[in-house]
Amino acid sequence: MPVKDVQQLVYELQVHQIELEMQNEELRRTQVELEAARDSYVDLYDFSPAGHLTLDTRGTIVEANLRAGTLLGINRKELIGRPFAPFIAWEDQGTFRRHSQDVLKIGTRQICEVRLREETGAPRWVYFESLAVHDKLGSITHWRTALLNITERKRAEEVMRESEQRFHTMADTAPVLIWMSGLDKLCNYFNQVWFTYTGRTKEQELGSGWADGVHPEDFDRCLKTYTEAFDRRESFQMEHRLRKADGQYGWLLDRGVPRFLPNGEFAGYIGSCIDLTEGKDMEDRLRKAVKEKESLLREVHHRVKNNLQMISSLLNLQAASIKDPQVVQLFRECQTRITSIALLHETVVHQNVELP
Repeated sequence: MPVKDVQQLVYELQVHQIELEMQNEELRRTQVELEAARDSYVDLYDFSPAGHLTLDTRGTIVEANLRAGTLLGINRKELIGRPFAPFIAWEDQGTFRRHSQDVLKIGTRQICEVRLREETGAPRWVYFESLAVHDKLGSITHWRTALLNITERKRAEEVMRESEQRFHTMADTAPVLIWMSGLDKLCNYFNQVWFTYTGRTKEQELGSGWADGVHPEDFDRCLKTYTEAFDRRESFQMEHRLRKADGQYGWLLDRGVPRFLPNGEFAGYIGSCIDLTEGKDMEDRLRKAVKEKESLLREVHHRVKNNLQMISSLLNLQAASIKDPQVVQLFRECQTRITSIALLHETVVHQNVELP
């Protein structure tokens, strides 16, 4: 081989060697980056706030992160190879079985909430979010699930349910009509006393349905008072008539106050209504009795006034025909006393009744 060809071959080999070294350096750098990424993934996986499990199609645990072991109350290494179902509380075995079946049959993301067995020492309530993993042929080989501790949320929900139940019990046994409205000004709650009073159903009253029972003469004033107070977030009080179960209208004293959430956000209104019908009827009876008394007093006043005038006139005529001064003086004294009586009667009557 000519020297020139050998030199060319050596040169090409040197170039190729340099390229190989550059590629090796790139591969080493890529490997370092991959290892760093893998370590980061492992850290994220192990120290995630959610537990992560990988299960085979029979429900056996094949992989778990540290949080999963903490949630289940057992060392992560001891989880591998164990069936997962025994960790579920007996009451929720059916729920978890349906969940795992749906994951394997449907193949899409599935969620559920179950309780863990208390003897494991783990939190009681856990939220599951699971997804099947397919191979290149489309067959499901295993499935992954994320577990979140939702015990505190469940406790808060239970406290809220108990609070709502206490409110409904109190509201339904209270001797007043109670209502609530939302941000849209429409009513979303009435207590049982309201339904008993109106004889209508929840479906009929919700929203603005309750307004159907307001007396036509009171409706515009009632609506104006409510909407103006609502827009200003102010308390209000008004009287209006509402149709009762027997078809008659009863008078109500309606008081409403704005509702606010713990963070200060406006949430609507709550109000109560007191039945004033009996009091209104009594007022009407008293008003009627007062009118009758005034009418009677006027009649008595006119009669007494006329009689006293007649007596005074008779005394005056009689005195004119008597010559004895002493007797005349007695008649004049009687007239004076009658006049005084008439003035006193006039004063008393005017203090008790307005005369025409």
